Amino acid sequence: MDIVTQVQEEADKLATLLFTSIGVLQRDAPPASVNGEPCCQANEASTAAAADANEPHEPQPDTETIAKDMAATIVRTAKGIDTLIENLPGVGHSSSDQLRRLTDLDKENREYAEHLRAAVQRAEVLLAKVQEGLRIIAEDHVLDVERAARMQ
Repeated sequence: MDIVTQVQEEADKLATLLFTSIGVLQRDAPPASVNGEPCCQANEASTAAAADANEPHEPQPDTETIAKDMAATIVRTAKGIDTLIENLPGVGHSSSDQLRRLTDLDKENREYAEHLRAAVQRAEVLLAKVQEGLRIIAEDHVLDVERAARMQ
């Protein structure tokens, strides 16, 4: 898999991690005071009532631990993307170096294209010879069948 595709897949993974983390925090984190305003306690009461109504379940890790784990995963993924980007061809090279490399690649591409054209022409000549040979064989076969039919 090429580096650009790896960067794209990691960027997709990072977006998924961010969305999932936000969703988990919205769902599990307790309300917090903003600018000293009181927190809404109704959410805690409805959550507690819903928890009592459900069957007992395994204890969940605290929200702070979950948030730290998610943040660490996001940071690792972002660092991985940075590493992939640093390994992209041309990164860290001057514009003139990149232009020189593109010129060399273009020249190489033209040479290979010319070799390909020559190979296609040789193949077309060979194809014409094979088709002519098959035509002669088919004509001879038809003549042989006609001769055999006349002899009977």
